[in-house]
Amino acid sequence: MKSFMTLAAALTAFGAAAAIPEGYYDSLNGASGAELKEAAKKVAATHEVVAYGDATWEAFKTTDIRIVDGREAWFDMYSNVIVWVSSGHAGMNIEHSVPNSWWGGIKNDAYKDLYHLNPSNADANNRKSNHPLGQIDGQPTWTNGISSIGAPVVGQGGGSDIVFEPADEYKGDFARAYFYVFTIYDDIPWLEETDKNYMYDGTSYPTLRPWAYDLLLQWAEADPVDSREQARNEAVSAIQGNRNPFIDIPDLADYIWGSRKEVPFSYYDVQNPTIVDRPAAPVFENCELVAVNTYTTRWWNATSISVGGTTGDIYVSVDGGDYTLCQGGVIDIPAAASNGAQMLVSAYAVAETDGRDYYSGLSTLTLTAKDPQLTDLTKAEWTLTVSDAEITTEDTYIIVAATSLAVMGDNTEGAKVMPVAGNVTPDSEGRIYSLPEGTGIVRLLDNGEGYVLQVSDIYGELQGCIEPTAAKALRLSDEGLAASITVDADGVAVIDYGSTFGNLQYNASSPRFVNYTSNQEALSLYRLTDATGSVEGLGMQPEIYVSGRNINAPAGSVVFDLNGRRVSADGLIPGVYLVVTPAHHHAKVIVR
Repeated sequence: MKSFMTLAAALTAFGAAAAIPEGYYDSLNGASGAELKEAAKKVAATHEVVAYGDATWEAFKTTDIRIVDGREAWFDMYSNVIVWVSSGHAGMNIEHSVPNSWWGGIKNDAYKDLYHLNPSNADANNRKSNHPLGQIDGQPTWTNGISSIGAPVVGQGGGSDIVFEPADEYKGDFARAYFYVFTIYDDIPWLEETDKNYMYDGTSYPTLRPWAYDLLLQWAEADPVDSREQARNEAVSAIQGNRNPFIDIPDLADYIWGSRKEVPFSYYDVQNPTIVDRPAAPVFENCELVAVNTYTTRWWNATSISVGGTTGDIYVSVDGGDYTLCQGGVIDIPAAASNGAQMLVSAYAVAETDGRDYYSGLSTLTLTAKDPQLTDLTKAEWTLTVSDAEITTEDTYIIVAATSLAVMGDNTEGAKVMPVAGNVTPDSEGRIYSLPEGTGIVRLLDNGEGYVLQVSDIYGELQGCIEPTAAKALRLSDEGLAASITVDADGVAVIDYGSTFGNLQYNASSPRFVNYTSNQEALSLYRLTDATGSVEGLGMQPEIYVSGRNINAPAGSVVFDLNGRRVSADGLIPGVYLVVTPAHHHAKVIVR
């Protein structure tokens, strides 16, 4: 089971939290409204400016990291995609929560200020564009489950037909970032064009339009400062030397724009605000984590799923049905009706703090019915190809972006590119043991002029052969087009279709696999080296289970005791044992 540790937990573990400097906010006392806004600006405006670009990413290593299974991943408030820090940041952008186009993109201090810069999935960033914040009316026109785009409810949007709505658990974070930017940088050259000034009016006060500050106040109140946001404030403060007053003093915005804007501010009355952490998103036990709070598994026989890893009550929906309380933390799943059928389970947790309910983020589990008698290569062993000698027509391959570790999908889906099925995680020896649904399985056909890439899905269903039709355009056809293939000792594969069509490569900024005549991210080929035990999942056969003093497991499995000694699976003494399957999956079992 994968586990998360937030930035806040990481900083606490390393003792990185720091107190607000003595007297830092004393100058705010007695002010209100416009005067208080100006006082907050004077306190926080002066700071060290971090150069935009590589230095920003270095800063993000201390401000925007989450820990997944002991590995560092970027904390992305715009998507659930997991990108490992050790793999770089391909497919991600440095995102301005307040769009820099609103001031003409001038690379001033606001352009570089970490308090409103975040690592962001490139696709989500492009979708967000420079749309104002807002609540979407009805269904979004686009969503990835975290970021959503759509038409605003009546009274919001400032005249824009489209607004950007973040997930509920991040709305307060965005609100406090906006309060900060429109306080500290109220005097930069904000553009007056009607397609930019939806949220601001260009004045020193209130700067934000009434509908905008009303919305932000609502979001800030509904999503209070949590330990992760507080820890990020400390981390940015350690780099820039200033603080975000709206994180340190959550009530400050109300004294500037809200119901208390006529009331003299007293820092003594608002010190040490309550930090409210939402419950963690539920965890689906023994299922594969493919993105943040996003799980998959295979199933066939009637089975059950344990869901937990959080506090409070857990509510579950199956295939879009009503959410109901999950009794005992177990969800019963009937036997699959047919091969390939899918079931979607969604879950969230609710916990009470100070008489108010707070909701976790949403977790989803996609179950795919797979007859264990049929082909399924998602749990096979794939090994990095490191020489031309390993390129043969007898072997089977997957295509992976060499740096970002995105894996190529199995169909063009009507576009002129091969999509990304997801990301993979090779071990230290360059082996992959788990593939996301939708991965393209590749065989090489020698037509006398080179290799044609024949693509099937993970179940062996032929999809077609890759045929470039122009630079940056391809299709799947019956014939395909031959390419030359070379591989170096570092595992970099060159799939060359000639000067007219270019090489098959990966575009990290607009995630896709297609043929380019310019340089994009290089590819690697991983070769199928062991398909044994590739069918695993909930309710699959053969299962790992205990019968008396014996452990039943897939053929070729190895059993260890807690001292690391290999033992027989039969006639065991009571205790806890670790079972390792031929596909290198692990399970702890108890013999009683």
